[in-house]
Amino acid sequence: MNRAQFLAALKRHLRSLPEEERSSALEYYTEYFDEAGSAREAEIIAELGSPAKLAAQIRGEFALSAGEGKKIPGFVIVLLALFSAPVALPLGIVLVLSALVLMAAAFITLAAFAVGGLAVFITGLISIAAGILLLGQSAATALFLAGCGLAGMGAGLLLVLGMVKSIILLNKGLRKFGKTILDRRHKNEAVY
Repeated sequence: MNRAQFLAALKRHLRSLPEEERSSALEYYTEYFDEAGSAREAEIIAELGSPAKLAAQIRGEFALSAGEGKKIPGFVIVLLALFSAPVALPLGIVLVLSALVLMAAAFITLAAFAVGGLAVFITGLISIAAGILLLGQSAATALFLAGCGLAGMGAGLLLVLGMVKSIILLNKGLRKFGKTILDRRHKNEAVY
């Protein structure tokens, strides 16, 4: 196959393109052959491959460039939304409910630890009171109960304060996350 045969075959394979695009492509490859020179004609044909394959590539590039910058018509978006609703709506509901359940579980777990810490603190108070009541009967037992009570009160107080701080941090984090999602949503709505 020589240059003329290659360009003629390419022209045949590009007949589905608009005249302007076809002429532009043929002009480009004619100049490509001209710049390479007749000595490199066989090399250029081998480099470009078959005219059918090259034409398919050119048609594909044209199809991509023709679609750029075009907006999707509104009725197509509505149709896509209607057809995807039976799947997307339940999936969205499940995702939202799952997120709410996870948040509730996190708050309940932290609250349970806080209540447990409060129970340990109260137990420590009761232990100190029991130690004071037993002071007249056995000083060693009274001091032991008072010491255990102070340790329990300290552990309970640390647990309560830690859990309260964790709940506050979780609340702030969830608010920040929610604000980020809403900001992105508003930003996306502004684009459309």
